[in-house]
Amino acid sequence: MVIKSPYDDEISTWNTKLNQTYIPYGREGRIGQQRQAVEDSNAGSNRVLRSASKASEYYDNASWDLLDALESGTVKLEAISDDNLPEIMRGMTLTEKRAYVAGKKTEREAIKKTIRDLSQKRTAYIEQQRQSSTNSGENTLDRVMIQSLRQQLAAKGFKLN
Repeated sequence: MVIKSPYDDEISTWNTKLNQTYIPYGREGRIGQQRQAVEDSNAGSNRVLRSASKASEYYDNASWDLLDALESGTVKLEAISDDNLPEIMRGMTLTEKRAYVAGKKTEREAIKKTIRDLSQKRTAYIEQQRQSSTNSGENTLDRVMIQSLRQQLAAKGFKLN
């Protein structure tokens, strides 16, 4: 059972903004960015969880995202030709490129922090909903399985306290 939270739509909105901070470069750039968009749309009801994953420090796209590649030391900005950069960066001076990348990095970190904060609130909300449904006696999977097990044990002569 998927529990929706009041934070889900906002997390999805921030995920869209996060995607705008990726800077595709090289042969893999456009392909990687398209793959990421497809994976986001295929996530369905798990899109919010995917957003939280993308906001973690472990999500890395150094093979196609310039910002991640620079962070990991995979590439050096001065070594990348304009042909391997996105249209918006072509023709920029090295100083302008550095400023553009720094701006995207700052933006990405702020968005990731927002997603992480909202994800924590979402987790707390969902836990609260699960607790209240358990306390209300609803037929949750856990409760039904325990009841079934109790019935099977009683049929075999076991007594439970």
